[in-house]
Amino acid sequence: MAAAFEHRAQLLVDGRRAPVAVDRLDKLLTEYGPDVIGICYDCGHGNIGLGRGLDHMEALKARLAAVHLHDNDGVGDKHWVPFTGTVDAPRLTRLLATSGYRGCISLESNINNIPEANRGTFVADAFQAATRLTKMVAAARQPGSVDAASRSP
Repeated sequence: MAAAFEHRAQLLVDGRRAPVAVDRLDKLLTEYGPDVIGICYDCGHGNIGLGRGLDHMEALKARLAAVHLHDNDGVGDKHWVPFTGTVDAPRLTRLLATSGYRGCISLESNINNIPEANRGTFVADAFQAATRLTKMVAAARQPGSVDAASRSP
């Protein structure tokens, strides 16, 4: 932490899915301000097990500083292209839109975890998914959208 303070670096913590990790994260966020500790939300991690990651993201969205977006089946950390698994993309994009996050849509998908038959279109599929997510976030930020009234400044 001393080096982070010295260089005025913000440390990003992956908001993990395990309740014990959430408790530890809450302690860190209470002890250090948003200029010191931010959140990197990984929607695939949040979708595993009980799948309550978006609930955690909603509570922490004021600290959101980076995203790792991918998909899975809710059982394992598959790193599939978004929209190919069970991550709730509409809710995810609404939360991104109503957070203070203004960074890029960053995918963390892995070609090695998809069927061989789909590997030839992996880059195009990933690009289309990122474009779709970007458009969904932009639409949710528009005046008159369902979430516009609750959007952070």
